[in-house]
Amino acid sequence: MYRLAIFVDGGYLDSLATDEFGIRIDQSKLGEEIRRIVAAKTPNSVDLLRTLYYDCLPYQSNPTTTEEKERFSKKRSFLTCFATYHALM
Repeated sequence: MYRLAIFVDGGYLDSLATDEFGIRIDQSKLGEEIRRIVAAKTPNSVDLLRTLYYDCLPYQSNPTTTEEKERFSKKRSFLTCFATYHALM
């Protein structure tokens, strides 16, 4: 059996998905989907050890613009919700 750890650069992935493909990625399903693809390429079973999604809060200038405040608030809300959801699993 193989154990798989996945590290996701959330900012890059979200930007790529939105800008290049016009889609939103369901991060809660991402790790399992990657595990399934990897498992299909090997004769051994693949156990998903963990998926680490990392990102940072967006830059805010001084003084902060309304757009920056909104983007910051949305990202903070997403990261808090994402961390809480995965801590419960």
